[in-house]
Amino acid sequence: MENFKNMPIEELNISVRSYNCLKRHGVSTVGDLSAMTKEELIIIMFPKMIIILILVLIDMSIIKKE
Repeated sequence: MENFKNMPIEELNISVRSYNCLKRHGVSTVGDLSAMTKEELIIIMFPKMIIILILVLIDMSIIKKE
């Protein structure tokens, strides 16, 4: 793992969409990426999905709108 911490994310085999999303959030290296929690990754990679899920849960009265 130590050998990869400084590897730029450009060298990873990821989609352009994923690459752009990571760069937009300041992730430049594999070390930056590995320092993120699963929750942080989900939030930055799937923001629209999270919003839709929250709206569905509100609509189903599972959670309350604040």
